[in-house]
Amino acid sequence: MRQEAPLKNRELEGPRSSPSSRTLLVAYLVHLLVPFLFLVDSVLAVLRGECGTVEGEVIAFEVALVLVGLCALAVARDSSK
Repeated sequence: MRQEAPLKNRELEGPRSSPSSRTLLVAYLVHLLVPFLFLVDSVLAVLRGECGTVEGEVIAFEVALVLVGLCALAVARDSSK
């Protein structure tokens, strides 16, 4: 088996080397905000009657993307406890 070489610079192991869980949570939620805003825009276009022919598929994809992202967040937060 191959052993990993020890870190030469111990400063890399400090708290600044890995972002805090709160920072990651905020980044993840901001990342989910983009498809959610596209979803809101698509739903508003349908309600105004300005939708195209593929708007239904776009809405279904966006709902699935947001739901999978939120479920993955819930599973990850539960497994860390």
